[in-house]
This record gives sequence, C-alpha cells and structure tokens, in this order.
Amino acid sequence: MLYTIANMISGDDGRDRSGQPSSFACPKCHGALLERKTPDGILFRCRTGHEYSLDSLETAVRAAVDQSLWIAIRSLEESRC
Repeated sequence: MLYTIANMISGDDGRDRSGQPSSFACPKCHGALLERKTPDGILFRCRTGHEYSLDSLETAVRAAVDQSLWIAIRSLEESRC
C-alpha cells in the first residue's frame, strides 16, 4: 500500500489491527498488544506494528527484564561511589 496524505489523515497505514486485547504490553514501545489466533499459532501485535509469536514475545520480555535488572544493579553500584 502506498502511504499517502489521505492515509495519514484517515489513520489507515495498512496495518492489520484486528484481534482481542491481551494482558501484555509491547517490549519495544510498551503499547498494548492485540492477540490474534492464526493457523500458525497466536500472534501479538501493537499499534506501531511490532509483532510477536508467543515464543518471540517471551524471549523479548525476558531480555527486557534482564536489561532492566542490569541497569538497576549498575545504578546502585554507581550511587555507592
């Protein structure tokens, strides 16, 4: 789909926003994820277009938690000095 001024005004960017709201947030942009069942399994997609399978969502969330913990540890260590 060609992205035009008309698309910007209407908000139609060609992304499929179908699905049920899930209880998860996007690990990249922290937006709400919609859950959609497909023949290949469950897909999660945010408004920005980040899309995850169940396995890739788990991996991304684990990586985000790990990164947050290391940031907290580093911050605590630096505040001791």
